[in-house]
Amino acid sequence: MIGFKTVSFLAFIVYFCAFAMAVDYSETVIKTVDNRPVKARIYMPAEKTISPAVIIAPGQGYHQGLPIIEGLAGMLARNGMIAVSFDWYFFSEKKERSGDLSMEASDMKAVVEHAKSLEYADKERIILAGKSLGSVVAYRVFIEDKSLFSLLMLTPVIPGVETAEQLYPGFNGEARLLHIIVGDRDPDNCRLNAMYEFISKRTEPVTVSVVGGDHGLNAVRAEEPESERINRENIELAILSGIRWIRLTAGRTGQ
Repeated sequence: MIGFKTVSFLAFIVYFCAFAMAVDYSETVIKTVDNRPVKARIYMPAEKTISPAVIIAPGQGYHQGLPIIEGLAGMLARNGMIAVSFDWYFFSEKKERSGDLSMEASDMKAVVEHAKSLEYADKERIILAGKSLGSVVAYRVFIEDKSLFSLLMLTPVIPGVETAEQLYPGFNGEARLLHIIVGDRDPDNCRLNAMYEFISKRTEPVTVSVVGGDHGLNAVRAEEPESERINRENIELAILSGIRWIRLTAGRTGQ
């Protein structure tokens, strides 16, 4: 008889093997309301049915081709969901970001509207995700658009409670589903004690996944033995946490 632990182990092997499978995506350019081009990738699941759609905002320099975002997008598609990643206009054009993040919010709003227009996107299950700076912008877009289903915050910027309250205003009163994924060694960007104090004030529950690692979710330094494999597997573990949360809350079982 195969025990529970063996089944769980085999399930993780299946998941980790899935990361090695290439996922096709289409590239597109989405125009903002003021006609700025935003470069995006659209990952579609193999089965063409109405599915949740997840829009993934990058970090300030952490673009859509890097492991956390590309890995999350690919795994979403493999689990029967639509994923749309993009790069900020300022990043693609090698410019400075806007001081108040209004330009970045406009970028993301354009991508959200494009995702809503996709043929197989479930308009009632549009989910936002954002890494670092992307979590700040995604949160702003999220609280403005009450039609959005939930928010996944990847390595959010919470160095202290006061800063968090400025970057994520109204967090405590937001009733929709939120999930945070953070590394345990990211003191400059997200101190764990500050994060827990900040989210403890929220009236509605918020779920948190803490994995080993820094702001890039790297568990060891690049010069250490087998760092590439260790860091890749650590990022994959974080992604699996996000996938599991989305599947449970958005009701998509995937594979």
